[in-house]
Formats: sequence, structure tokens, C-alpha cells
Amino acid sequence: MPSFDLLSTIFIILAVYFGEVFGCIFGGGSFFIQPALLFIGIDGKMAVANDITAAAFGSISFLVTTKTRSSH
Repeated sequence: MPSFDLLSTIFIILAVYFGEVFGCIFGGGSFFIQPALLFIGIDGKMAVANDITAAAFGSISFLVTTKTRSSH
């Protein structure tokens, strides 16, 4: 597990924030987040797993939201 200094922490927070905002508006955004994770020393498999996990939770929340809205 890499140790993060303040500059790395700020960098990853900004990259993830920008990537998520971009992803909400245009779809996607992992091409901002994954390079930032790799830059600070996260293993490539973990960076891809982060993207897959985010997509899985986004899909589950979409399904739950649409199911509750369609039942009313």
C-alpha cells in the first residue's frame, strides 16, 4: 500500500472529482481517474477494479431507483 503525501492526496481528490463530474455529464470519466491512480502508485489491477466497482454500484443504484419510480 503506497503512502500518500499531501500533494498526492490533493491530486487524486481533484482528479477523481473532475472525472466523476465529467462522467455524470458526458458518461465515462475513468480516463481521468485511472491515470491519476497509476500516477500516485496504485497497482494497475486496483485502478481497473476501482472503475469496475464504481460502475457496478452505479448500475445497482440505477436499477433500484428506476424500480421504485416505476412502482408509483
